[in-house]
Amino acid sequence: MALSSIIEAIGEAASKNRRNQPSFDISPQARFNILSLLLAIIPAVGGILLSTKNDNPIFAIIGIAIGIVAMQSPKVAKQWERGVILRLGKFTGLRGPGVFWIVPFFESVTEWIDQRVVTTSFAAEQTLTMDTVPVNVDAVLFWMVHDAEKAALEVQDYSQAVSWAAQTALRDIIGRTTLADLLRGREKIEDELQKLIDARSNPWGVKVQSVVM
Repeated sequence: MALSSIIEAIGEAASKNRRNQPSFDISPQARFNILSLLLAIIPAVGGILLSTKNDNPIFAIIGIAIGIVAMQSPKVAKQWERGVILRLGKFTGLRGPGVFWIVPFFESVTEWIDQRVVTTSFAAEQTLTMDTVPVNVDAVLFWMVHDAEKAALEVQDYSQAVSWAAQTALRDIIGRTTLADLLRGREKIEDELQKLIDARSNPWGVKVQSVVM
């Protein structure tokens, strides 16, 4: 019984953490595309054929090496994405959508910025109103990145920053609102909450579209 209670508590904690954090991935994971595959295969096959013909493995080694380097150059950004390009650690610009090319080893795509509308749920639990009444409030935030450069350079993780900004803003609003006003003036509070979150997240290139409590 004790073990099952512990497992259930861990599951509830993990579920709560997932609700409070936005499901949004900006990690610059390696992406393979058809151009990269062709640029890797063609030199490798050519080198192997030359090695077979001349009975010398050096051509195969050179062909494979060229293919490995060449396949890192072409990148493909989806219609709603922008790739953040750094050249030797310095920001040089945004690329995309579509196919673009980088210089292997000198340039890299450090982030893929998604510019679609994102929904983030957040909550304030057991938060005291102005008349010291504890309340639990859930809300959903609709936002999008309007300036990909700021989102990449001005904050480490803009999606997480927006989530925390929304939670702290909700607690601030509740703390200076009475329970009666909270119950009957929801639309006014939503507008005020939207303006507060937008003011905090705008320097990160984020635009808040609406908040629903």
